[in-house]
Amino acid sequence: MENIWKQVVDFMQQDLVLMDNTFKMWMAFAAGAGLILIVLVIILITTRKKRKKTPDNVVQMEGIHTMMDDDSSAQSPKEDEQPQILSIGDEPTVNLEEMSQNNGIVVGADDVTTDMPIETTVKKTQYLVQVQMHYGDLVAEARPILTESTPIVFGRGEGPEVTVRTNPSDTSVSHRHGTIYLQNDLPWYRDDSRNGTILNGARTLHSGDTAQLAVQTKIQLELGTHRVLLFIIRQA
Repeated sequence: MENIWKQVVDFMQQDLVLMDNTFKMWMAFAAGAGLILIVLVIILITTRKKRKKTPDNVVQMEGIHTMMDDDSSAQSPKEDEQPQILSIGDEPTVNLEEMSQNNGIVVGADDVTTDMPIETTVKKTQYLVQVQMHYGDLVAEARPILTESTPIVFGRGEGPEVTVRTNPSDTSVSHRHGTIYLQNDLPWYRDDSRNGTILNGARTLHSGDTAQLAVQTKIQLELGTHRVLLFIIRQA
């Protein structure tokens, strides 16, 4: 009887040891599962926090973050809306006077920039000179145009630079006697002769002397034995 009881006690002790080991194993498994669950929860919370930190104006697409301005329109256009097309006729008008008053900056423009230079056409000043030349009983008339690049030359020379030619046999007139030219957009006369030029019957100009000529006024030049009447008209 004692042996049987001893065997029962030993069996119970072994069973208790087995149950203890099984309990410990399950406890270890539960602890490991709990640790894994905690790690997953931490990862989930961290991911949500990162998403919350992303600003509203960031568009996430396939892992690429593209910043967009708050004022830009990210919405797709409606079907009844047509895209705005800027044509040449819609280009803004540049006020040159306004630009000059603001150091070249157009005030009030919608930040419109252009690489196209603004071309301005500068008109050259020119004069119509009515010439009437008297030599004895002979009278010759001409109407040359006076510009900065085309002076009017009087003389008896045969060169192309002579605009108004006197009697070639009259040696009182030099080959290149005098020149009407522009200086600061005003007509001037310069004497280039040996015998000089008499201006309006009173003033004598010698070689190298200059005199400003009046506009819209009759002018008389005496080139040797030739008398030249001038009337200068400004055209531009």
